[in-house]
Amino acid sequence: MKNLISVFSFFMAVLLASPAFAAGGKGMGLSFLWVVINFAILVVGFYFLLRKQAVEFFQSRSLNTKKAVDEAKRFYEESHRKFEEIECRLKNSDVEGKKLIEEIKTQAENEKQRIVTEARNMATKLNADAKKLADQELLRAKNQLQAEAVELAAELAAQKIKASLTDSDQTRLGNDFIQTVQKGEVA
Repeated sequence: MKNLISVFSFFMAVLLASPAFAAGGKGMGLSFLWVVINFAILVVGFYFLLRKQAVEFFQSRSLNTKKAVDEAKRFYEESHRKFEEIECRLKNSDVEGKKLIEEIKTQAENEKQRIVTEARNMATKLNADAKKLADQELLRAKNQLQAEAVELAAELAAQKIKASLTDSDQTRLGNDFIQTVQKGEVA
């Protein structure tokens, strides 16, 4: 209410001074008094008509301003907190980076050892398989050579026997074979 009286007083002072300046120093007369009375009635009428709306407007504006200030303060605090968090993470990024590099190196070394061990095991198995295969091939070749040697020896023996066998030996062998068959001794 004090503010309203102050505003009213200011407007009255301006209105009283205006006609005095306009009259050029001559008397203001009754017309000025009616202007002041009209203005006072207008101001009082506006006061009673717009009082509730003006109060509500200024209260809502005050409330909106307070909300905006609170929200700005909250946003500032949140932004500041995030900034500090990011700054802390940036400070720790070197340590985290070195730690991550060490972990990767350790994993790579473990993987290398696993691969080397696996390769050695595979090489040992391949060597054992190759030796086993070589032994089998050697045995097969040996058996084949023995079979060929036996066949060749039999052929040579047959040729030698044929060459040294006379007609009388052939007749005697034929007769011995027939007697053996007649007795039933041949299986």
